[in-house]
Amino acid sequence: MEVKLLVDCPDAVPTVSGWLFEQFGYLDPSATRERAEVRVRTRLNATGLPVAFVALQGDTPIGTASLVESDLEECPELSPWLAGVFVLSQHRGLGYGAQIINAVVDHSRRNGFKKIYLFTPNKQVFFEKLGWLQSHRVLRRGVSLSVMERAP
Repeated sequence: MEVKLLVDCPDAVPTVSGWLFEQFGYLDPSATRERAEVRVRTRLNATGLPVAFVALQGDTPIGTASLVESDLEECPELSPWLAGVFVLSQHRGLGYGAQIINAVVDHSRRNGFKKIYLFTPNKQVFFEKLGWLQSHRVLRRGVSLSVMERAP
């Protein structure tokens, strides 16, 4: 498995967009597959924000994560955010999620960010094992979310 910038694998954009829509679309009632793809295409960058990474097994995408300026409208003062972390179920538990997240953390460090944030409804323990600390909780569209942070 290797992690690459999504900009270097543009053929993976429809796959990544589909994953993000399927996994996280419920948090935004106006979400569509088309809007997800437009959003992912804005992350086709090699530096700065936003930027997306894709995990590949050979040429096959198996996971993704991004670094974005803003990911939770309830916390507009916080930036940047680890967002859209996803690994195909058959590849979970093998450390691939941690490797993708580490690529995002490394990118944030190289770009001079002092702290990065994420939110999760139910994966706090996973992120705590990777050095993230819960900052607070917010309620978004009836879903309780843990806001977490860490220094890169």
